[in-house]
Amino acid sequence: GEIKQLCDIVHPKYGIITSVGPAHLDTFKNIDIITKTKCELLESLPNDGVIVLNKDNEYLRKYKPINRVKTLWFSLNDNGADAYASDIKYSDKGSVFTLHIKKKSIQVETTLLGKENIYNIVSASLLAYELGMSLKEIQKGISNIKVISHRLELKTSENITIIDEKKKEVSLLKKESLMKIKKQILKYLIHLMRHIMILEKILQKKK
Repeated sequence: GEIKQLCDIVHPKYGIITSVGPAHLDTFKNIDIITKTKCELLESLPNDGVIVLNKDNEYLRKYKPINRVKTLWFSLNDNGADAYASDIKYSDKGSVFTLHIKKKSIQVETTLLGKENIYNIVSASLLAYELGMSLKEIQKGISNIKVISHRLELKTSENITIIDEKKKEVSLLKKESLMKIKKQILKYLIHLMRHIMILEKILQKKK
């Protein structure tokens, strides 16, 4: 496939596979072919290479690799993975969560929203840690990530909060993320309004 062709040119030593799903079924015959095609990256790595895989993805968990490279797992649901995220919270500022890597943890903040972005951050952080970066360095890098325009982009104007997602096909993961984001932002706004109402009452009493 194309992934193997690219690997034959580039000869990568490290790789990350974030997901395998039905998004490409219109091109491939079945999910097994999609899994095998994506895992061409894994099979193309050298013996001393490292592959980072999503433990929450059932197709990646079931895949039986031929290449015996070092495998690291990341997750949002399994605290037995090499890296995982917990206490994920969304607000009108973005996302905050605790990043755990090999029994160490640190709170991180990002302007990005949605599960897909959290998966990307956790997987990249795991590989960065494997390559020698400290959790503090990773934390700083995450805080500096810029939002891609129109991809779960958070915009605020006066009292209006907009989540801009202009991709024609929104995945189930993104739909789930959008619902969770909506709920958490509503909770945040209700919390904020309560504080405003309490402050207003205090000011009225002082008058």
